[in-house]
Amino acid sequence: MTDSRKDPDKASASPDVGALRNVGRRRILQAGISAAPVVMTVASRPVWAIDCRTPSGFVSGFASGAPVGSCSGGLPSYWISHTAQWPAGINAATALFNPIFDPDLGGNPTLLAVLGMANTLQSYIVAAYLNNAATSVPMVPETILPKNTILAMWTQVNNDGGFGLGIPGPTRWNGLQVIDYLKSTMTTP
Repeated sequence: MTDSRKDPDKASASPDVGALRNVGRRRILQAGISAAPVVMTVASRPVWAIDCRTPSGFVSGFASGAPVGSCSGGLPSYWISHTAQWPAGINAATALFNPIFDPDLGGNPTLLAVLGMANTLQSYIVAAYLNNAATSVPMVPETILPKNTILAMWTQVNNDGGFGLGIPGPTRWNGLQVIDYLKSTMTTP
């Protein structure tokens, strides 16, 4: 056993110095740990667009070789408040639902009126249609969600009880599942 009076290194260090160092280190570590999730959250948010998949790729996720694209589609609420940005040839005030989609909606409402039917399949179908038709660069590329697929989603859910994805297995989406998929292509509120 050594006597601290004889060992100059041990004699010069007060017993509180090590404790102070440890407290300082703990503060730094705790500050770093508590700030990390905030930094990661901010850094991981998409700003303009999201990666999106075809309907079959949405089901199989990363297991399939389904195309992935960049989507920045608008939600129904976006198209309601941005009628001036509607695609060329589609007039927000006069474009009717029934000439585009089958089966018809009673009363033949305008696309704008259908968008106002909050949280309904038809409002998301119209938003997807506008996203696909938007300007020279669609907000949702045709390679990800073709116009004929959007039309088929509406028709099949209403006529057949579900949208068939055309892949093996029991893969028919009801209206809520179609809405979930369409939301995955939309980022603009």
